[in-house]
Amino acid sequence: MTKTTPSGIRRPPITRWFVIESVVLVLVSLAFLAFRGQVSGYSALLGGLIFLLPHGYFALKAFRFSGARSAKQIMTSFYQGEAGKLIL
Repeated sequence: MTKTTPSGIRRPPITRWFVIESVVLVLVSLAFLAFRGQVSGYSALLGGLIFLLPHGYFALKAFRFSGARSAKQIMTSFYQGEAGKLIL
């Protein structure tokens, strides 16, 4: 269930999506390991982590604040999250 802010806008279910993406990553990596070999398995795992970690960092940074009073903080968080994602 998503958390509702005082303005009535629901926050995106970041944690739930991160867990779903992590489970899919592990399942795909195990499938590659089983059917294509060890190198393919850890390559799939590392490729998925290359995707998952920067996007998780961005999501955590970008959606920390909510509400009209926090507009400046929201924009700053988005910029910081995007910069951190590009660095990662």
